Amino acid sequence: MSALCSVSHKLKVVFVAAECSPWSKVGGLADVLAALPPALAARGHEVMTIVPQYAPYDGLEATGISVPLDLPAADECSQAAGSSIQAAVAAAADVAGPAPDDTRPSPDSADEAPADVAGSAGGGLQRHADLWQCNRKGVCHVFVEHPLFSSSDIYGETAGGGKGSYGEADSQPDLDLRYSVLCQAALAAPVLLERQAAAAALEQGTEAAPAAQAELQTIVFVANDWPTALLLLRMQYIIRAAAPPDGGAAASESDGGTADSDSLSRLLVQRLRTNAATCFCIHNLAYHGLLDPQGFERLSLPAAALPALCTSHDWRRVLLNRNSGSRPDPAAGAQTGAASVVATPAASATISSGKRRRCPDPAPEPATTSSDTNARAAGADAAGAAATSSDTSAEAVAADADEAAAACAGGQLNQMRAALLAADCLVTVSGGYAAEVQQEGAFGCGLHDVLAARGVSGIMNGLDTAEWDPATDQHLPESGRYSAATVAEGKAHMKACLQQRLGLRVDPHVPLMGFVGRLTEQKGVDVLLAAAPALLGGCSSNVPAPSRWRPQPLPKTAEKVAAAAAGVAGKAPLLGAAILQAGAAVAGGSVRNSSFGTASDAAPSAAGVSNLPLSTCGAVPPEQGRSAGEAGMQIVVLGTGEAWMETGLLGLAQSFPRQAAGITSFSEELAHWILAAADFCLVPSRFEPCGLVAQAGIQYGCVPIVTRVGGLKDLVTPEVGYSFPGFSQGPAADHQQNVQQLVEGVQRAAAEYGSARYLAMQQTGMALDVSWERPAKQWESLVAAVSLQHTSTTPP
Repeated sequence: MSALCSVSHKLKVVFVAAECSPWSKVGGLADVLAALPPALAARGHEVMTIVPQYAPYDGLEATGISVPLDLPAADECSQAAGSSIQAAVAAAADVAGPAPDDTRPSPDSADEAPADVAGSAGGGLQRHADLWQCNRKGVCHVFVEHPLFSSSDIYGETAGGGKGSYGEADSQPDLDLRYSVLCQAALAAPVLLERQAAAAALEQGTEAAPAAQAELQTIVFVANDWPTALLLLRMQYIIRAAAPPDGGAAASESDGGTADSDSLSRLLVQRLRTNAATCFCIHNLAYHGLLDPQGFERLSLPAAALPALCTSHDWRRVLLNRNSGSRPDPAAGAQTGAASVVATPAASATISSGKRRRCPDPAPEPATTSSDTNARAAGADAAGAAATSSDTSAEAVAADADEAAAACAGGQLNQMRAALLAADCLVTVSGGYAAEVQQEGAFGCGLHDVLAARGVSGIMNGLDTAEWDPATDQHLPESGRYSAATVAEGKAHMKACLQQRLGLRVDPHVPLMGFVGRLTEQKGVDVLLAAAPALLGGCSSNVPAPSRWRPQPLPKTAEKVAAAAAGVAGKAPLLGAAILQAGAAVAGGSVRNSSFGTASDAAPSAAGVSNLPLSTCGAVPPEQGRSAGEAGMQIVVLGTGEAWMETGLLGLAQSFPRQAAGITSFSEELAHWILAAADFCLVPSRFEPCGLVAQAGIQYGCVPIVTRVGGLKDLVTPEVGYSFPGFSQGPAADHQQNVQQLVEGVQRAAAEYGSARYLAMQQTGMALDVSWERPAKQWESLVAAVSLQHTSTTPP
């Protein structure tokens, strides 16, 4: 054990997620999976991550392990043109069986080759997943290879860090099946790798006791966000619901299960039924993994899991049955009335591709106390007990499934809700966000009552301070690296470099605002776009916001922006109207540009990015003075996301070519450059679970300007940055108020640029410990507690 460890025994922790940097990344989740597991490993624990393999990554080794999968038949899968299901089915059809020399170990034996069931039963999806691995910083990283993942996207977008945004289960025709593959493989991987290691030890004649002890150790699975909900449901309703190992073989969860899947089922029940625990970490509660009820059969779950998924079924009954320890009868569950939901023809099971708006925006600054949260939780438990029959037998669980099947016919399946009900403990990524999501209101996204009843821990994410250190940052030119002692010189140099690189006016005295993040309403980008003309000097801060969409004539050079803005009408007309009206105000003001610029005002190259070499830049002397009407600040925005925001961002850069730059493709290097060069870091989020960008900004002496929500409230105190009330959502007047708040907050901060207070904020922020050291210790305590609660033997 490491001397750092603060618990009495070594933990075995398995993180499961849809992304992990540097292999796949859309948002902060990938950064957490890259940094938290090594921090726990450094404290002496055995840590594993399991994510999809979206591409042939360098440096991976084949484990030789194939995991049998329980997947629907070919005619139950969507065959939408161009979908990865179609490609996966085609790939499976090309596989006739294992190669003659295939010696991959089966789940039951290290020297028996499993039957390849790809394309069995008349063809269909490949029915096994292969495991690959690599070891970094003491962590075993496991990758799940399956044809469903053999595309360039994640959450329906790009896996490699370019285009991308968090998505819903219905945003692509196969996301439910992708994550079913991930979750089935993730449950099996640590068990099969244990057996493989034990077999190798015996073969080599080494001491097998350590491997035997490992099999007694509780495995704690940490599932992250809705894509991993099926892991928790399979643990609760298949593995824990099975008969004890000495009571006979566990029932197969699929009528069509093969011998391999049967033997794997028995193995998982034997290993995990009483020696495994689950944590569910909420990184973004706004995405629920919603499915139509006809999609239940595709999830390969027993009917007993349906009440947890069904939004129209009383969650209190589900929770009471879970807390009472009642065990549903798997055989009985297979015969419940859930068939009325899942027997719909495959043609009707196609999931809607319609986009859903994220949670409604929260009211500003809800107050909360721990006593309030405890009182709500107690009240919810009492209400659940009062409303629920005391009969918690297996028959009651089956009756619940029957009732849920009838109710779900007109409802939805919510994987986020199911995860909250199935996990052994719940945690999120900051104390502020944990308090917010348990309150009645928009922050809880309709799930606040479940969260308050169960209780949610909040552990603020840390930052990878080896990756994000301005003194050693390999993304910066050597001449631009700096410490707290040299921050003034270092940032001045990087500021000149960035201004030259992006075609901005090179001026050391102008406040430079930087934004790095996804272009979504959650991140407040719609408000930022509406406020930008006022911030850049083109109109007053009192931005008009008409009550309905009125298309405005725009110059031909802005046709793309107009088309994008017109698309806003169907999504958020008030926001689109406010942006266009702000542009109209600019056109009538002192700035010469039209609402979205003219061809002659275009930035030096596409997206306002110059062709300067990416890793080199010499300091450029500042231009003398500013012309009349020139802005009092500059804005740089880097991010990808909603198409209309991307187009609006490019239009903004064209309107203010020496003052604003918009880059709508992701660059890790440019993200580091912006935070190293910018004087202020803008994080105007409607809700923010943690706020990793603000943490990185603080580390680089980039003073944050944030909304007082979630983790930002915890991090940004008056000693390190500026904050203003959270945004509201409603009529045009509310949007106007949001714009006004942002403009006033940014202008207030800019007015203090270079002052003694500003310089003190820089130094205080750079001295903060935002590393993973403290969060890792808190995670260690949390995992140890849940591990001990679900251990049938004394830990080794």
